[in-house]
Amino acid sequence: METHQCFLLKRNITVDFSTFEAQLRQQVLGTIGMGFSTLQNLLFNLLDVIVIAVVGFFMLLDGRRLWNLIVRLFPPGLRDNLTRAIQKNFMGFFWNRLLL
Repeated sequence: METHQCFLLKRNITVDFSTFEAQLRQQVLGTIGMGFSTLQNLLFNLLDVIVIAVVGFFMLLDGRRLWNLIVRLFPPGLRDNLTRAIQKNFMGFFWNRLLL
């Protein structure tokens, strides 16, 4: 490195590396920030997958009881119609997603 400085000094060439240093610093900090952002997104997506899996598992185990608990909020005459309408709409939604 010293030979390059001597070479430049002998030829009376001045080089200002402060701009290069500032740009390099910005690039490094930007890359580190992007890396942290990517890691954060990956961890949040992993957490979402875990929560969905756990909720899905418990819905498979206790889905009927949970549905009956929710349906109790509605009047007795509306419960059967509500259950059929929601089942029909969900099945239509999933079939459409499957076709797409």
